[in-house]
Amino acid sequence: MKNGNLSRGLFARVVRGERLAGDDRSEVRLTWWISFGLLAVLGTLWALATPIYGAPDEPSHVLRAASVARGEVIGDERQSDPPECHQPDVDCDYWKGHYHYVRVPAGLVTPGREVPLRDPRFHTPCYAFRPDVPANCLRPLPDEGGLRTAPTNVGVDPPAFYAFAGIPSLVVPSFPGLTIYLTRILGVLASSALLASALVSLRSVRPGWVAASGFGLALTPMALFVIGSVNPNGLEIAAGIAAWASTALLAREAEARIDSRLVTRAGLAMIVLVLMRGLSVLWLAIIVATGIALCSRAGLRRLVESRAVRRWSLAVAIATIAALAWSVWFRPLDHLGRHGPDPGSVSTVTIVKDSLGTSWSQYREMIGNFGWLDTPTPTLTYLLWTIGLGLLVLLCIAIGSRRTAALVAALVVLTIAIPVAIDTSQARDIGIGWQGRWTLPFAAGVPILAALSIAWSGRRALFERSRLPGVFAVMFVVAQFLAFFQHLRRNTVGAGGSLTFWAGADWSPPVPSWLLLVGALAVLVALAAWIWRPDARAPLPSASVTPP
Repeated sequence: MKNGNLSRGLFARVVRGERLAGDDRSEVRLTWWISFGLLAVLGTLWALATPIYGAPDEPSHVLRAASVARGEVIGDERQSDPPECHQPDVDCDYWKGHYHYVRVPAGLVTPGREVPLRDPRFHTPCYAFRPDVPANCLRPLPDEGGLRTAPTNVGVDPPAFYAFAGIPSLVVPSFPGLTIYLTRILGVLASSALLASALVSLRSVRPGWVAASGFGLALTPMALFVIGSVNPNGLEIAAGIAAWASTALLAREAEARIDSRLVTRAGLAMIVLVLMRGLSVLWLAIIVATGIALCSRAGLRRLVESRAVRRWSLAVAIATIAALAWSVWFRPLDHLGRHGPDPGSVSTVTIVKDSLGTSWSQYREMIGNFGWLDTPTPTLTYLLWTIGLGLLVLLCIAIGSRRTAALVAALVVLTIAIPVAIDTSQARDIGIGWQGRWTLPFAAGVPILAALSIAWSGRRALFERSRLPGVFAVMFVVAQFLAFFQHLRRNTVGAGGSLTFWAGADWSPPVPSWLLLVGALAVLVALAAWIWRPDARAPLPSASVTPP
């Protein structure tokens, strides 16, 4: 009975927003677990609302995960043409070196549907790129045993994510549908752990809701969609958010103190980030450079002298070297398929202009574009998200320090410039086709650093009685729910189908659509209240508190 009263007391203190003492591990852990639970449930709802192979490249990622989990780290790059190449209108020379063949449970393989710029080896489901076609056109995956050889277009990508994600295929290999949903949920849990640590850390800065606003705007509907699918980009996004939050706080507080738990979380997030995809090393380098720029000289000296920092720096360096060695040896970035039209013989300047012209569509995709990037989120979601993000950036420029304002401005410029530079350098080989979701692990730093800059400013007392927390919370719930609603609608009856799709759906998710909608709304309201909950009015120390 005593323990129960203590737990209820801790919960009440946490919900009221009272300051957590640095040595009160029970309170810190409770805060982390509440954050983790809300994020895990929300991510699972997205996973359940997405049909089998209903996310970009998910079939290839599932097959790669199943093969790596079985010890096949590198697939077989066949020199002879497979039978699929003899079908009409399939040019296998066009895709030379793009596919690797792996051994996977037979039930996971679907023949796919040929669409422009694709061939049957891409496993494209029948509803991909056709937003008005619901997911019921895809036949159920066969519950058959045994292994078979199948192609995947990510056969040489960094294996860390796939070794982890392939575990469910070992547990239930004869139930492919269950395997895919369990794989998604496993990724959701890992991502939620990283995100929960980021949120708890940001809420420790006062005003807590100001700092946490950066987290809320970094967690776009697109981020949740990718996190709820089988794709290393999802865990990369979560690790990027966690790395930005922990690195910025560690750099800011280094002159006063080195929190070992914050160092641990920063190190873990960086290791996960750098091992996910070929470009993750670049994102890590920018995050570290930004952290150094935030540090004072005294802070840098304390970081260098800290044993915990040195130990984790060594671990991150080893992971980075491993990631670079894999990229140099197996060259995953050389095995990219064409993802855009051939620019032809135009000049480089024209290619730069054309690539720059896609920046707006990339920004919209960072907020939400579902299915196989064929179903944009409702316009109101874009509008609300842009207003919230713009408000944070403007406040950062208006009341933040010159250093942080300059860093935020630089990050905005780099968010546009880096995709243009990469697109331009690769355009003649694979076309112009950078996807906004690829930028999210890096772009998340803009709202996070802008919000922290406001919270760190000398004028943060202006926000103690502000109505902005409620405004941000309502905007978050409305924007997120509209995105989830449209995503589920697209899958069940098509993007232009009935608004009451749950009453007569063509495709039905594992959980009834109406229950998914009710659950999503309830969790979004709870999460928004948790992110933007008010702070205690008592005087507070400046030191950050981090979860274990």
